[in-house]
Amino acid sequence: MDFYGKYKSPLGYQAGANQIDSYGVDHSGFTLRDELAYQMARQQRENQIIKNYNNQGITQDYPQQGNNFWGNSPDNNFGFGTSQISSNIENMQNTPVPNVQNQAYGTSSMAGPSSSSSFSNSINPYARIKQLLEQNDYTQNQEVNNINQLTQNSLLNSGSDSTSNNIDYSLYGNDFSKEFINEMLNDKRFQNIMNNRVRINEGGYVNHPNDRGGETKFAISSRWYPNEDIKNLTRERADMILFRDYWKDTNIYQLPDEIADIVLDDSIVQGQPTAIKNLQRALGIVDDGIIGQNTLNSIKNTNIKTLKEKFIKNVKDIEEQYLNNDPSQRVFEKGHKNRFNKY
Repeated sequence: MDFYGKYKSPLGYQAGANQIDSYGVDHSGFTLRDELAYQMARQQRENQIIKNYNNQGITQDYPQQGNNFWGNSPDNNFGFGTSQISSNIENMQNTPVPNVQNQAYGTSSMAGPSSSSSFSNSINPYARIKQLLEQNDYTQNQEVNNINQLTQNSLLNSGSDSTSNNIDYSLYGNDFSKEFINEMLNDKRFQNIMNNRVRINEGGYVNHPNDRGGETKFAISSRWYPNEDIKNLTRERADMILFRDYWKDTNIYQLPDEIADIVLDDSIVQGQPTAIKNLQRALGIVDDGIIGQNTLNSIKNTNIKTLKEKFIKNVKDIEEQYLNNDPSQRVFEKGHKNRFNKY
C-alpha cells in the first residue's frame, strides 16, 4: 500500500521509496488497518523512548534509531509480519525500550524493563484502533486521515513529556492537567475548527451594553463563566474551556467532520443545547439537547448534505425568533447572519 505521512520523526523514522521504512519494516503488504495499527504502535513506542531520554536529561537531538527499534530479529519483519500484525503488536508490548546510557546504536543491546522505560504499560494500540473502527464505523478515507494525523504528530500524542518543552502551561490555568492540555493541542479536528471558524469570529475583549452575555473574550462570557477574569482571560485558557465544555462534554467531537464544525460554532453563538436541538430537529428525532447514541445512530442513516441544509435553516430560524423576541439584539444581526451564511 502507499505510505502516509512521509516525514522524518525525531528518532529517525522515515518512509522509504521501496516501502521499507528506516526501522526495517516492509509496508508493501499492509492493509489500511495494518498501517494505522503500525503507526499507532510506532508512535507510542517513540514517545516511550523519548520520555526515557528526557528522564536522562536529553531533550533534543535525540539519538537516531535504526533497525533495532523494535528489538527483534529481521527474520520476522522486525516484529511486524504483515499477515499477523495484530498479534505481533501485542507481542511487542513486553519489549523494553532502549536506554541511551546502555545502548550501542546499531546493535540489539536493550535496557531492562521498568515503569519508565518499558513499552509494556502502554495500551494495546491495535485493540484501541479496532475499537474505534467498530464503534465509529470509520471509512477508508477516515482511516487514511487518522494515519496522516498520527504520523504527523508523533510527539504531541499520548501526553509525552516532550510536549512540555515549549508550552507555558501557566497560560491555561491550574485547573487543567498537562495531559488534558496536550490532548487539546493535539486534537487536529478541534484545532482546525478553531482556526477556520471560531477564531475568525471571536476576538478580544468586548463589553457591549446590549450583549446578554456581558463581558466577552475569545467566545467566553461572564454570564456563563462568572468566576473567570474575562478581561485578563488568555486565548489558551479560553481554548481549553471551549474544548472541555463545548467540544468534549457535549459529544460534538463524535459528530462527522461535515457537521461537527458548524454545530460547535453554533453552540458558541446560540448555546450548546440550542445548537444540538437544531441538529436533532434536522434529524427528525426528539430534541433533548443531548448528543447520545440515538443522535449518532440517526446521523449514520442520514444524508449529510441534506442534514447540513436542514441544520442551517434551523439555526437561522432560531436566530430570527431571538431577534423578534428581543429587538435589542438586532445590533448583532448582521454579524451573526454573516457567520451563519458561511456554514
